[in-house]
Amino acid sequence: GLGMNNGGFYEVISPNGRKIPLIPTAKAPVELMNLLGEDKITFGEQGDNFIQLEDRKTVCMFDPFVVAPPTDLEPGVHFVAQDDGTEEGWAVYADGSAQQFRPTIPQPDKFIEQIKQDFPEVEAIYSQQDGGFEAIYAGQKYKLHPKFNMEEKPLDGTAERKIVLNGGRLEYTTEVDSEEVIIPLEIELVTD
Repeated sequence: GLGMNNGGFYEVISPNGRKIPLIPTAKAPVELMNLLGEDKITFGEQGDNFIQLEDRKTVCMFDPFVVAPPTDLEPGVHFVAQDDGTEEGWAVYADGSAQQFRPTIPQPDKFIEQIKQDFPEVEAIYSQQDGGFEAIYAGQKYKLHPKFNMEEKPLDGTAERKIVLNGGRLEYTTEVDSEEVIIPLEIELVTD
């Protein structure tokens, strides 16, 4: 059968009840590599994909659905400004189809380990299909939304992986491709 887990990931359920999560990826990875350049996109094992354009580098997770692009976009990777000041990421393919992608964290499992270490009050945390995370902290449910605006710094030695609270948001520092990166995450209190 087919189901959905806590994080919103689709999963295949075998006849004996074993659940196998399906991690979304690009519809046509080779096509994207050809459009961007082979060294400009890396597909991670946990749905964390690294895209490097001339003016920015980002970590993203593809939406599992292939749709029509929101505007007349050429094949390639695009960031589309929204009225609320945010951006949507889109991969557009040669056949005119598209996939939205959202910001995420490199190696989500390492982020989860780090947040449990840096914030022991976190009772549970789950990776979400939209690239974010859902956490239970001191009895309250929160959503953590990574942002596209990743900060990069040259690396002297090894980056210290850490998560700090800074002005009402989290900042996750880690190492990606021999660079120190800092990824901001907005914090949203969930009030169901």
